[in-house]
Amino acid sequence: MKPKLLLLSLLFLLISVISISCDDYVVHKINKTITDSFSKQDKKMIKEFTSITIDFAKIKIELPKYYFKTNHEELTSIIDFIDENTQIQLNNIKEFEKSNKGFIIFVDSNNVFNQIMIFGAEHTYFDKKSAGQYLYLLERQLENEWIPRNINYTRLESNYLSNSNVRILKVKYETNINNITNYTTQYIITTAKKSFSIVVNNSTNEDFQKNIAAIKLF
Repeated sequence: MKPKLLLLSLLFLLISVISISCDDYVVHKINKTITDSFSKQDKKMIKEFTSITIDFAKIKIELPKYYFKTNHEELTSIIDFIDENTQIQLNNIKEFEKSNKGFIIFVDSNNVFNQIMIFGAEHTYFDKKSAGQYLYLLERQLENEWIPRNINYTRLESNYLSNSNVRILKVKYETNINNITNYTTQYIITTAKKSFSIVVNNSTNEDFQKNIAAIKLF
């Protein structure tokens, strides 16, 4: 699959889960190097995480112990009040579960609206140019999908991260629905064998970049 087609297919992932000039689509901090080294504080915090194997992505990732794997049916039964936007998200999760590319969702045991979703995708090469194309397409699509749903949003961050094994595009947004602020971060990731996306929805601005940058391949 060509990079542009992959990006179009991944657009739906971020949009479903929840005036700019062309120059604004430059990805900031291009070619920032990922390292596997952690500070002493990071090494202490790692004890609070557990290693999760994602077979369809061929990775192992450290996730917080208080996050648990769930599905559409279980989420629907847990959530007390389902408004229009929540129903849209639940419907999309149900559709994602039917995907033959792979889909897993983990939620915070203290707040099920804090979520980490991992999506499979067609394998493709990914570079800085593709990152810029993605940002442009994403912003245009968000205008069409989020504004009609009264979702106000601000892009907070766009980074391209890479090392010898993995390339990652990170795009982070602050969203506001009915005066409630949340944060949505999408990572598009490609390795020598696989491409996939991770979407983090969180009310506390946590995006788990350290964990995602430190994924281990197998």
